[in-house]
Amino acid sequence: MVKNKGNIMRVIFNHLTIGLIYRDFWRLGPAFIGTLVSLLYQLINLYGFLPALFLISTGTAMIITVLTYTLYLLSLFYIPVPICAAAAGLVLAASFLAWLFINININRQADLRILVLNYSSQTAFIGLSILLCNQVLPLTLGARARFWDVHFKPELAGKIQEHDAAVLKELLQEDLFRLQKILKDHTVLYGCTPGSLFKYLPPLSPNSFQYQIIKTIIPPENARVFTLIRDFYFHVLTLDKK
Repeated sequence: MVKNKGNIMRVIFNHLTIGLIYRDFWRLGPAFIGTLVSLLYQLINLYGFLPALFLISTGTAMIITVLTYTLYLLSLFYIPVPICAAAAGLVLAASFLAWLFINININRQADLRILVLNYSSQTAFIGLSILLCNQVLPLTLGARARFWDVHFKPELAGKIQEHDAAVLKELLQEDLFRLQKILKDHTVLYGCTPGSLFKYLPPLSPNSFQYQIIKTIIPPENARVFTLIRDFYFHVLTLDKK
């Protein structure tokens, strides 16, 4: 009995010292913002700009409210609610700036030709795979996997089809191989496009990208904003260096 109590006390002590805050905790803020942005992009494709903006704004307001009253509760009702609300707003603002810094840094390092990366999360990936594909897409990754929402550069929106197929394939593969060099192991790149990019992707290789391409439930006519009428496809590329 004494030995068991000693083990319990040691575990509690470890939680309060080396296990107090793990380094991945600091990614929660940027990942939360990335989740909202990733959802916003695809909700726009699925429902339109105004409904997507309303849904994301409502969700964000609810989260700020919960965070506000959580801080109020943790202060034992000492700190006034308006101050707690301001603190919650500052937390979100700091998270947004951190997310923005991560994106600027990775895109500057990669110097991509046609792609842009947004830091995201596994939550966004799972949510979008269910929302768009009616299934949870299987992944075999470690606990420290990183998720990036990938888009074409804004100036290319609706103009991808104007590129020669061979040129587009070369540019896309060049960007992917650049990402392969700078991103860490266990990385997931995902994105949704009108039309499949299968024929432009590099050949499957154990030391390269493994990918899945799934047709989504987004109606083809929703691609008219890109001057297209095409099915939307959800692309998932897994980088797992050997």
